[in-house]
Amino acid sequence: MRSVIQVSVPSTELVTSADMSPMLHGYPAGEASFLALTITAARDYVEGMTGYSLAPRNFIQYADRFPMQSLFSPMFPIPFPLLGFVPSINSAVQRSPYEIELMRNPGLAVSQIVYLDTTGTPQTLLPGVDFAADLTSTPARVTPMPQPLGSSSLKFFWPACLPGPKSIAIYYAAGFYTSADQLTTEAQPRDLGFPPILKALVMALTEKWFVNRDNYGEVPKPIQDLIFANRVTDYNPSIE
Repeated sequence: MRSVIQVSVPSTELVTSADMSPMLHGYPAGEASFLALTITAARDYVEGMTGYSLAPRNFIQYADRFPMQSLFSPMFPIPFPLLGFVPSINSAVQRSPYEIELMRNPGLAVSQIVYLDTTGTPQTLLPGVDFAADLTSTPARVTPMPQPLGSSSLKFFWPACLPGPKSIAIYYAAGFYTSADQLTTEAQPRDLGFPPILKALVMALTEKWFVNRDNYGEVPKPIQDLIFANRVTDYNPSIE
């Protein structure tokens, strides 16, 4: 089972009260806090339905085990397949069966992976040393550190862990860039800025909920359809 929690709050909202003022033809000063709450609620809804993190912040993603490992991994620490590919299953999608997809996108950075080894002791894996983070893909993903052919290192697959609830914890940041300065310091090429359609959907949903308070929380079908059309889509699903 996979799950993800938010461990920091956005420093700024994607949509501001100034953005909403023309759509609302102004609003009473006494309702500024309600408008701010509605903006946050609309952004949170769009994020939950699309898988995008529109406001950058930190997350922890949990899993019960590493890919390609079973309940017997404490007894058999070498996972299957040993060489990292399954020709009969995986050649069509051309991806490692060891990869782990991040549940919030786009990925900005992966700081560490903490797991329980076969004795139940927490161990820490570091990016660029123990695993590789692909932040250019959507969804973003992490894999064991690639090793040259003939290498004696065993880092080309995940270490043996103790399978159980939340045995694996991935610490990462996700969100869209807000300035060109951030792009120039990024080691991996990335899209700059969020898709305008997502901001428009947050604004449209905010306007509907702020004005139609008797139906607060309802999402009109045209907005639902646009949100569904702009969700994170994985065109090469993993085999697990």
